[in-house]
Amino acid sequence: MNISQNVINKGISYIRKSTLPDGTIAYMLGQSSHSTYPLTAAGACVYAYFGLYDDPLGQKCMKTLFEFIMGKRPGQNPQFDSYATFYAGQACFFMKRKDPHYWTEGYARLRKQLLSSQAKNGSWQDGSYEGNFGTPCATLVLQIPYRILPSSKTE
Repeated sequence: MNISQNVINKGISYIRKSTLPDGTIAYMLGQSSHSTYPLTAAGACVYAYFGLYDDPLGQKCMKTLFEFIMGKRPGQNPQFDSYATFYAGQACFFMKRKDPHYWTEGYARLRKQLLSSQAKNGSWQDGSYEGNFGTPCATLVLQIPYRILPSSKTE
């Protein structure tokens, strides 16, 4: 599938405009928009998906995500957040090419959190979904070192 450069440029422009001065990602463009750990994790992935490893805003976003992961920034949901962990794990994987500590420290912490939160029946509970969302997200994050998914053609 071919995607026009114009569409790609619009996507890059949007993620840059969505990046707030503190490095978090806004829910939507506008003055009253909010940012969260999950949105920032997804946004860091967007920078990586576009190949913007050296982009100053992408680096700021990833630094902020790392602060969330390491517990140095308030706002990380104290309860397990599958969505955030799913994207944070991928961001750590992709952005390690810019700074290896995102992987060696960031992913390691996510992995430890996942393994310590697994239920006795093998599932990961997430809200009212009874493991139906948390378990697939956790297993996808835990498989990242084995490079089954996500794959990168450049590595």
